[in-house]
Amino acid sequence: PASPQRGLAPQAFCFGAPADGEAPLAAAYKAGGRELHDVTAEEGGAAADEMLTTLGADGAASSAAASMPQAKDVIFVLGGPGSGKGTQCALLAQHLGYTHFSAGDLLRAEVESGSAQGVMIEEMIKEGKIVPAQTTIDLLKKAMGAQAGPYLIDGFPRSMDNVKAFEDQVGVPPNVLFFDVSEEVLEARLLERAKTSGRADDNKESIMKRFKTFQSQSLPVVEYLATISKVHKIKGEGGKAQVFAEVCAALGHTPPELPAEDAPTAE
Repeated sequence: PASPQRGLAPQAFCFGAPADGEAPLAAAYKAGGRELHDVTAEEGGAAADEMLTTLGADGAASSAAASMPQAKDVIFVLGGPGSGKGTQCALLAQHLGYTHFSAGDLLRAEVESGSAQGVMIEEMIKEGKIVPAQTTIDLLKKAMGAQAGPYLIDGFPRSMDNVKAFEDQVGVPPNVLFFDVSEEVLEARLLERAKTSGRADDNKESIMKRFKTFQSQSLPVVEYLATISKVHKIKGEGGKAQVFAEVCAALGHTPPELPAEDAPTAE
């Protein structure tokens, strides 16, 4: 058939004989290789229902595709427990408009819901273990689908199965922030945080388990991501403003002037 005519929809329904002035349009559909459905009066109601069903299904599929998170809008934010990931993400969200999702916060919210999945997650968090990849990815996809990007995903991926599953289902983010902080500084920060956080994993035993898990499972993730993405290594032991300036530079932003309550404090 001839090439489709420009300006015509992919398909059309003609109820009965073409009215005055419609004959050239009907001919253009047929000549252009588009779908023109001739509908008799007896078929009219059923054909209309079929048309609406088809268009509705196509519209729903388009809407679902549009709401799917895109890897190009995602930045992984990684680092050991207590490295300042959440603090820096909060600053990026507040001052530069990023949308921040903490994988840990999403998991803890599921725990607080009291669901069977939440009970399983709570036990794994207490043991310093990594929650199954699909559980975390499902929570992240749901959260991203409800808000606009760009997205900061804090504390994920934490293992190779995490990163591979995300790669398969969403794609490869072009940028990764990795906060490099010594274990001694991390431990001191976490023990200080434990005084007020109320978190089940902010205790000496859980902290040691989390360090071990990070070393054995999360560091290999950073090394792998360096082969497929741009990993920005951030020195995370400085003051909040100093670290924030380095983060902004890594992402191509001029650091905004921070309010007094943000600028001078060290983590």
